[in-house]
Order: sequence, then structure tokens, then C-alpha cells
Amino acid sequence: MSRELLNYLPSWLYIALFCVGLTVISITVYFVLRRYFKHIIDSYNNPYLTTLIGIISANYAFLLGFVIVTLWQANSQAHKETSKESYELRSIMNNSTGIKPIKEEIRQAVGNYARAIVYDEWPLMRIGKASPKIHHVRQVLFELLSSYAPQNKQEEIFLTTIVSKLNVLISKRAARLEFTKSSLSNHLRFILILGAIFLVTLIAILENRNKEVHLFSMAVVSIVIGFNLGLAFCMEYPFSGDMAVKTDAFKIESLKGFFDPPAKAS
Repeated sequence: MSRELLNYLPSWLYIALFCVGLTVISITVYFVLRRYFKHIIDSYNNPYLTTLIGIISANYAFLLGFVIVTLWQANSQAHKETSKESYELRSIMNNSTGIKPIKEEIRQAVGNYARAIVYDEWPLMRIGKASPKIHHVRQVLFELLSSYAPQNKQEEIFLTTIVSKLNVLISKRAARLEFTKSSLSNHLRFILILGAIFLVTLIAILENRNKEVHLFSMAVVSIVIGFNLGLAFCMEYPFSGDMAVKTDAFKIESLKGFFDPPAKAS
């Protein structure tokens, strides 16, 4: 469900939902406690609750901060793997100049591969899937290379290099596809959400004669926690949402020509 929302909503609105949702929950808890559990609301408990809230909030902040940093690193790694995959594809394109008899066929296959990634696989990765078309396009390139007999030592060297690059390309794609999965386990996701609700509930139990100040404080705390929680979930899927890794790496240098719009007839 979180991936669908992430793909459907802009990041700022997705994060705002967490802020508003947690604020509504905390204020609801505040009034429910004072209506049905008034006996537990006592200023005598404030010193103990304050200490407890301090301990729990410190631990929760550490956990949430650690999760955000980890997810940020995962997103950064997804960018790196995408760039490495693009580099290997460009290397195949550049090395094709050393095998002139099949140079155009190699370049056409590379172009088909790049377009399949951008137009077919990238939209599917937003929902956690891969494109079967990539395997077909890659297989065509493998068959082209395996059926060609080098005419001299130079062509043999270039052919060996291209095959090696193609094998690396496969591993880089596999690494990229790993990032289409959630970087958070269900247990950790549950702990983060439950921890946020538990923390604002403890704050709601505090007794304060100034109701407006208490509600304002709860709202501020809820917004801060909700913002960080929403930010974490925004980075949960590196290839989903509007903060996702883009296809720009496959549209540069020698691959750029495969995506240039056709020139208008004069």
C-alpha cells in the first residue's frame, strides 16, 4: 500500500499525510484519555513520565535517525549501481568500433537494450517488477557476439572485452533490481509506527493546566516525528515515487543518440 501511495502522491504530500495523521492521532488520544481514563491523568506522575518520555524519545530518535541514514545510503547505492550499469553499456558501444563488420548490429542491440530499460523496465520498477524484454534484447546481443568469428587479433581482443562487459552488465542490472524491493522489513516498519504512536500517547498523559500549550506541544512533536517518519518511508523504495532514481544515466554520451528526438523536416 505504501508503494502505491508513494507512486501516486508527490513526496511533500506523502510526508504531510504522516504529519497530519500523527497529529490527529495524538490529539484524539489526548481527549480520549481525559474523557474515559481521567484517573490516570495526575500532575503527580509528571516527573516520572518526563523521565520515561526522555528515555524512550532518545532511543526512538536514534532508531529513526539510523533508519533514515541507512535508507539514504541505499538510495545513494542505487544511483551508483545505475551509473555503473550505464557505464558498462556505453563501454560496449564504444568497443564496438573495434569490430567493424558487426559494429552497426552491436550498436543497434545496445540501443534496443537502453530503450528497453528506459521505456519498459523503469516504469515496471516503480511497482517492484522487471521487464522480460531485457532478457530477449540481451540474448540477441549474446547470439550476435557468439556467432561472429574474429578476423584478426584486434577483433579478438575487442570481442573478448565486449563479452566481458556484457557479463558485468548482467550483474549490474541484477544489483539494480535488488533495490526495487523494500529496504525496510515489516517488523521494523511496525516498530517505527508503533513507537511514534506510543511516544505521543505518553506525552498526552502528562498533566498541564494550560490545555492550549499542551495541545500545541503535542502537535509540534507529532509534526516533527511525522516528518521524519514520512521522509524515511519516502526513501523505502529507491525506484518508486518522485524521489526515485531517474533514467538520466542511460541518456548520456554515446547513448544519447538513441533518445534524441528526430529532426524536423524543413
